Amino acid sequence: VVDYYDRHGSPNEKTKAYYLMGCIYRDQHDIPSALEHFYKALEKADTLSDDCDNLLLMRIWGQIAEAYDDQYMIEESLTPHKEYSKYALKAGNTFESIRGLEFCNYDYYELKDPLKVLLLTEKLKKMYREAGYPDYAHNCQSVAAYIYIARGNLAKAEKLVREIVE
Repeated sequence: VVDYYDRHGSPNEKTKAYYLMGCIYRDQHDIPSALEHFYKALEKADTLSDDCDNLLLMRIWGQIAEAYDDQYMIEESLTPHKEYSKYALKAGNTFESIRGLEFCNYDYYELKDPLKVLLLTEKLKKMYREAGYPDYAHNCQSVAAYIYIARGNLAKAEKLVREIVE
């Protein structure tokens, strides 16, 4: 199927064929082959076209990020999370766009960059509230609470935890 669409399909069809092949490899736990096909899918996409399937690109970037996360390759997952967010926004999915940035926040935490975590947490809270997801605005603060606990700022951590549980 991939060969057929690679020769005769539209950019969206080629992208989808490679994406599906990547999913097959993913399900067979062949992560290197899955990543190879996901990246080939991205190469086939015509991102300048008005009919570009941004939702599919969001999914592809999500699969790439998940593959890296599963291998504990946190630095490598940061860019796919950002791209996931970007294409979710282009596809009109505000919630997933914000979630993609929230995944970046977990990456920053794992990469031991507390300043980025704290700054992004504030941005995420605002974005979730403005998009109409106040519960998520509170829940995204858990990573920041861990940082405050590690720093011994228990008052600030307690304030965040209280916001989460209320």
